[in-house]
Amino acid sequence: MSRAIPFVVGFLVASGLATAGWFLRGEPSLVASRDAIRDAEETARRARREASDASIEAQVERDRRRSAEERVKELERSMTGGAPPVATSAKPDAGHGGMRRPDAPTEWDFARVRQEIDYIGNAGAAVAKHPRLALVAEAMAVRPEESARYLGDLLQSNLPAGYVAAAGHLAALLSSADALPAVMKRADVEKDPVVVTALARAMAVIPGNAQVERLRKIALDLAAPAAARGHAIEGLGRRMDVAAQAAARGGGDIADDPRFRLRALVGVHDAVAAGQWKDASALPIFAHGLRTGQTFGIRLLCLETLEGWWSEDAAKALDAWAATPEADPQLAGRAKAAAAAIRAKAARPADAGALDPGFRQTED
Repeated sequence: MSRAIPFVVGFLVASGLATAGWFLRGEPSLVASRDAIRDAEETARRARREASDASIEAQVERDRRRSAEERVKELERSMTGGAPPVATSAKPDAGHGGMRRPDAPTEWDFARVRQEIDYIGNAGAAVAKHPRLALVAEAMAVRPEESARYLGDLLQSNLPAGYVAAAGHLAALLSSADALPAVMKRADVEKDPVVVTALARAMAVIPGNAQVERLRKIALDLAAPAAARGHAIEGLGRRMDVAAQAAARGGGDIADDPRFRLRALVGVHDAVAAGQWKDASALPIFAHGLRTGQTFGIRLLCLETLEGWWSEDAAKALDAWAATPEADPQLAGRAKAAAAAIRAKAARPADAGALDPGFRQTED
């Protein structure tokens, strides 16, 4: 028994040293291997996201090119006296014989509205694209005072981010001036990117200038979510803010990023359209954008906006660009057709100046 003790002790010491050796050599290798696996998985996820984004962007560009080609045909018909195709739009009650559609949101009581918001609020980062968001806005629109109070309560609450983001998006959809004070107060302290984006969208859409400084702060904040910056820049454009006008030209304090230039151009377009195209002071911005736009989308937006003025100055800008070797063939054809129609004194199309729906930012 006494001779077995040294053997047992020796065995235990050897085992301990082996275990320690494994921790010193094997554990770091295992940790490194796990880190490598996580890095590889993250790289794969990023690659999938980028591939998906590229696919979506390519499809948007194809749709815009097809729209440009169709527009050329419409302009040619207008010059030759041909009747343009009759635009049709689905009415809210279509498909029900003109009767109120079943379970219309305008018939919901407010308990149902709260229930729907509770459902949307649990969607987390997907709130902005929730299919029921527009239905809730429709229900709230018929109860503006009660809705503004409830949105204010949500915006000042400690509920999860999804609920506060839903309130921000609803305030934007309702263009609720009564909810604006609560939106601005929350914007001053909010850090969650999903909520910041929703609040930026609301401040951009709701009329008034009280929120301009907050919009500038978000627009110039390089650390802010890209979608929030886009909303803020677009909102500044709607107010013809000098920073947004500079961004629309492709420069200024806002980085020369095509995404933000596009949003600034959309905002300036909306300001001009709201004034019934009477103010031509912004026309040079879009003529410059047509010549220098970094993407097909920017050039298309500028062309569509120039058509809105339907004036000799617009025709000159369209012809001058179409004659350049850099002009896109599809857009150049449309620009020439529009300029020719303007000079031929053709009637201004009812939708002249209307933007492709794809330019409206919905991704948040």
